[in-house]
Amino acid sequence: MLRGLFAIIAGYLLFATASIALFAITGRDPYAAAPAWFLASSTVYGMIAATASGYMAASLARRDDNRVPAVLAVVIALGALASLSAGNPGAHWSQWAALCLMAPCAFLGGMAFASRWRRRRAAVTDGSDA
Repeated sequence: MLRGLFAIIAGYLLFATASIALFAITGRDPYAAAPAWFLASSTVYGMIAATASGYMAASLARRDDNRVPAVLAVVIALGALASLSAGNPGAHWSQWAALCLMAPCAFLGGMAFASRWRRRRAAVTDGSDA
């Protein structure tokens, strides 16, 4: 249980740090309108970061189920919803992208790890080398 909680916190920190770094490095405001190329590239970047955070959380939890990445996805979605409901003026594209695209990617990253974990465990059990 503590390992799972640590994994969720670590996964969220990876995602949040990557997101904060993107806007800090580019000097863009996440609540400001942005050109289409930045919307697309930052959304893909966020999806990759979310997938990596889900994969990392599942690997730290060392579980072959999807509970940890599911909770991580919910935490990311709740963060986006909190940001949307905070009443910040301006564009909300980054929050919608986090809610609709990045949170599911965190779950998919965890599923990828769980699938790999199951295959490796099955290979060890049946004597083949993975």
